[in-house]
Amino acid sequence: MSELVRLLPADRQVLLVLMHLKREVSNTEIKERFGFTVPKSVRDRLQEQGLIDVRREKERSGPFFHELTDPGWRQGAFEAAAGPPKGAERSHRIESTVLADYAGFLERSGIKVAEVYTAAPEIATEEIATEEIATGTTLVDELRAAYAGLAEPGDYVSLAALREAVGGDRAEVDRALLELDEQAGVSLIPEANRKSLTAAQRAAALRVGGEDKHLLAITAP
Repeated sequence: MSELVRLLPADRQVLLVLMHLKREVSNTEIKERFGFTVPKSVRDRLQEQGLIDVRREKERSGPFFHELTDPGWRQGAFEAAAGPPKGAERSHRIESTVLADYAGFLERSGIKVAEVYTAAPEIATEEIATEEIATGTTLVDELRAAYAGLAEPGDYVSLAALREAVGGDRAEVDRALLELDEQAGVSLIPEANRKSLTAAQRAAALRVGGEDKHLLAITAP
């Protein structure tokens, strides 16, 4: 789906639910948590538009599972910021208008709506404390130090260069990058010209909110 257009209310609700859940989810869970299931008509429309991926647990008998695609994340962010659709009932108009206020604030702050739904890494407090006591620094500190050695404050550095500078386990560096991205003065963005990316830069990307991020900048100490 190349052009963003307003969806039907039922289609929009499904996209927003999948944004909130941030993962593949079954009709059974949607029913338990939100009181409805995704009907065939909605599922088929969203799948035909390339906004969701669908699979079935067991052929012809198991529940359907749904997950947002990259275009689905973009459409969901668009829907969140677009305000109430024409003809929406009062409660829907109010909620959509307030949601659009928040989406507009995030955009003005340089934060994409999809980033709100990034799954926070689960790191045990004891593990963090042990690492700090043992080494005196954390992996986040090492990433900051590596950035300072590669660029001036505010300049964007490729994640490939940062990963090479700090080394270590890929999953641990991913968690540290996500933690760093939550801190003030840190910006993690995709490369606008995807064709310019090398194989190493593509492999070093960090998946955040359904989008690959390739570059990082730090403006605050």
